[in-house]
Amino acid sequence: MGSLKKLAGETAIYGMSSIVGRFINWWLVPYHSRIFLPEEYGVVTNLYSYVAFFLVFLTFGMETGFFRYANKSNDKNNKIYSTSAISLFGSSVLFVLLTYLFSGPISGFLDYPNSENFIKWLAIIVALDAATSIPFANLRLEGKAVRFATLKLVNIFFNIFFNIFFLSICPHILKSNPESLIRLIYDPAIGVGYVFISNLIASVITLIMLLPEIRKIKLEFDWGLFREMFWYSFPILLVGIAGMINQNLDKIILPKLIPADQKPMEQLGIYGANYKLAVVMNMFIQAFRYSFEPFFFSHQKSSDSRVIYARVMKYFIIFGLFIFLGITLFIDVFKVIIGPEYHSGLKVIP
Repeated sequence: MGSLKKLAGETAIYGMSSIVGRFINWWLVPYHSRIFLPEEYGVVTNLYSYVAFFLVFLTFGMETGFFRYANKSNDKNNKIYSTSAISLFGSSVLFVLLTYLFSGPISGFLDYPNSENFIKWLAIIVALDAATSIPFANLRLEGKAVRFATLKLVNIFFNIFFNIFFLSICPHILKSNPESLIRLIYDPAIGVGYVFISNLIASVITLIMLLPEIRKIKLEFDWGLFREMFWYSFPILLVGIAGMINQNLDKIILPKLIPADQKPMEQLGIYGANYKLAVVMNMFIQAFRYSFEPFFFSHQKSSDSRVIYARVMKYFIIFGLFIFLGITLFIDVFKVIIGPEYHSGLKVIP
């Protein structure tokens, strides 16, 4: 029972950061819907769906592999931590280089022929998130839930701050004084691109704040260990891809399926805004996953591990059902988060 209490306590900490962060991010939906046209918001929804896919590819399940091997050996000399982190740093750098080299063809393939900068910015965001995933995982392994939650909240705070700065404050200053020095950092033509720029700045700040964890990484890479960890993590990669297909493929192919005369990006914008109302369930699952992965591997050798895992599953299902029923039964309350012009898509939520 003590281990279950520890899991519940860490889930609460991760959950509070996730709930507060997602709740704050919720307000970007009505905010963006008042700043951008629906088809512009559709661009944000569409491109971030690609980001989710590439993030899974770049991390290739290494977080779970890191937990398994670190708990197995205690990793006193940081070899597992260093090998895991260096592998993701390397894949992230390679990804950015390839994206920059082929940004033109990529933007054309995605039907954004004049948005090469969007592709480049998003590539850096994906790379930074992938590269910092192991340092974040190490915080979870060491049970530093408060620091982990703080860094996640700081990232969200700066993301929202720069969204407001670039999308509201800068235009207001420029409108009041067209000759203002704000022109040096703000270009109205970028438009929806400032959503990605804000995310990029927040990711860079998070990377800087993670430097104490990054400094623990030694320039030591064990190829044999990496191969073991990679093949152990490979099934997790496949599961992650399947999960991303379930969560995001619809937002990638929807513009391709809707006839041009029915304004596909506008429809995607409406769909994407309503999709985010279901984030309550995602918050619970994410908070649970953050605490359960290290918990699972730390108890795998316990004699009563099966009993503990069975209890965890029971309570997970119970809480999940309560959340599902709450959203479904009180949809009239949740719908106020988005503007009335998006209510036509409420039917997709259940």
